[in-house]
Amino acid sequence: MRFVRSGLGLMGALCAVCAALLFVIADKRGASAQNSAALHPLFEPTEAEVQAAIAIGEEAVRKDRTIDELLKQWAKPVPNASGYVIPMTPTVLIASAAFDATKYYRDSATREKNIAAARQRGREYLAFRVVLRSRGSGTWLFPGGMKPGDRQALEAIKFVLADDKERFFQPLDAEAAKRINQHNVNVGLPLYSQGLYIPLGRTYLNLPIPLGGTRQDFEAHYEPTFALRDAQGHPILTASNKSISLRIIGHRGEKALEFLLADLMPKVKR
Repeated sequence: MRFVRSGLGLMGALCAVCAALLFVIADKRGASAQNSAALHPLFEPTEAEVQAAIAIGEEAVRKDRTIDELLKQWAKPVPNASGYVIPMTPTVLIASAAFDATKYYRDSATREKNIAAARQRGREYLAFRVVLRSRGSGTWLFPGGMKPGDRQALEAIKFVLADDKERFFQPLDAEAAKRINQHNVNVGLPLYSQGLYIPLGRTYLNLPIPLGGTRQDFEAHYEPTFALRDAQGHPILTASNKSISLRIIGHRGEKALEFLLADLMPKVKR
């Protein structure tokens, strides 16, 4: 009888140990699944990364740079086109906020408020600043034959965000922040020469020669913005994502700019 009771006690202890192991394994799997479902670390910067971004903005002010010069360090050229794209990651947003706060605001309360707002926006949205240009055509020798840039092509541009899992996301507002400016560019000298005189017997043939003209170029600014969480509140970009691409779609086809998320991370040890 003692043997049976002893055996039952041993089996009970083994069952308890097995249950504890299963609980630990399940807990680790749950934590792993929870981590994989969390927002990508790019959008949740650490305090050290926030301070590094602030330092970038403050340094730009000390070096008397403009906000455009600050942002250009993150610009990526559009392939086979005239233009560039800037991903407005938390680092860029915080650096921009620090730039404005350092240059225009002296009180610490406003500075902290603006930086906190930039940090919060970086957790919720991913925007891209896109600049595209359409140049007119023609030469200074024949200014009458110059053609303006294609404004309609710039008007028709659409954007889609894609990840490395072949998922596609639409911007919140396709027309938000779209602005198209016209630039008149002088080509050559805006003058006419006195002409070329060709003797024809007792008279001369006067051929005026144009020395320049004006070309119409168009520059478009866009800011497609994508929510970082879906309608159910789940993050669309997690630690399992390695890259994203912004697709620029127009009448003449599609251009894709790929961004490695690791390259967009601040250069600070996590």
